[in-house]
Amino acid sequence: MADMRTDSVSTLDTVVPPDNPKAATAATGLTAISAAAYLQDRNSYRDPFQKDSLRFAVQDGRLSIPTSSGPVIFTDNAGVPHDENEKYHRYLGLLKPAGKHLVSLQEYEEHAILLIDKRSGIIDTIAGIPLLSPDNRHIFTSQLNGYETYPDLPPPTEDLELWSIGSSGKLQPVWSKPCKWIMKEAYWRNNRSVNIKAEKEENGTPLYWQLNF
Repeated sequence: MADMRTDSVSTLDTVVPPDNPKAATAATGLTAISAAAYLQDRNSYRDPFQKDSLRFAVQDGRLSIPTSSGPVIFTDNAGVPHDENEKYHRYLGLLKPAGKHLVSLQEYEEHAILLIDKRSGIIDTIAGIPLLSPDNRHIFTSQLNGYETYPDLPPPTEDLELWSIGSSGKLQPVWSKPCKWIMKEAYWRNNRSVNIKAEKEENGTPLYWQLNF
């Protein structure tokens, strides 16, 4: 397997949201950093996500999330008529500064996080638990993917995603990348930079990255 510090460095493939033209200019991608550089700003980030899985519960196979535009209702499926139809929802909590409810969606061989806007009821789907930037304008997230998704990368992969939050509250994709290492934690260093702690899949060797955009 290739050295992960070389194999995973790339330039960002940017998608600039039409209502936020400055969202992804001067993109620089992933850069390897030292452990000391990672630790330097680690304690400065405060994750605003409020865990509260008991606030809204599934009742009779339905999860109802109230919004200003009316309730958003998710219906579970135990795999009827086929296993591929399996679908389970669970409320996770609130990303208050962004005005987003978080719901876990477990499907047949797939998992995702749903973000429900408190005002509009708009639903966005992202890979994993979101990390919100200090200015509340971007979301970084990732998911360990154990399935054969990419022809040139065998599983597992760590699928990274970067999103911008538009003026309507709708998420817009900025960048995504599968990587051949496992992410352990991450934090926003500033509004345009995310520091990532990871490890090599085969031997647990620690790796440290910085995502700039």
